[in-house]
Amino acid sequence: MTRYTVLFEPTFHPRVEVEVAFAPEGEWVRIQTEGREERVRLSVEQGVRFLEAMEALAPEHILDGREGGIDGCTFSCAVSPEWGKRHTFRAWCPGPEKSPQQHAFISLVHLLALEVTREPTTAALLKQLRGYYGGS
Repeated sequence: MTRYTVLFEPTFHPRVEVEVAFAPEGEWVRIQTEGREERVRLSVEQGVRFLEAMEALAPEHILDGREGGIDGCTFSCAVSPEWGKRHTFRAWCPGPEKSPQQHAFISLVHLLALEVTREPTTAALLKQLRGYYGGS
């Protein structure tokens, strides 16, 4: 199984973990918030689009970003390939100009979760998190 994971740890909102997984039994997005977990299967088109964007990004080479501050969000990110070594990096409020690779990785995972979630409460929480990394 190959997994792409982002743990959002904002200062003023609940923690959220989003995992995009590709396994022999299928592809899905798992969104875990305080007390809830939602797992949604991806369509073939969603999976292909995501993987093509990730391949172009080369996430296994993304480095740690600058450390935190007082008001913002820490992002703990991981790429866990089926074969190979797990790669992790951390970021603090990565914008597209200052930290383009970190920003792109977080955006891809976050926007896919926002696209597939069926839970209104989860969707609202995911929308709040956009401002922490300059998401659109």
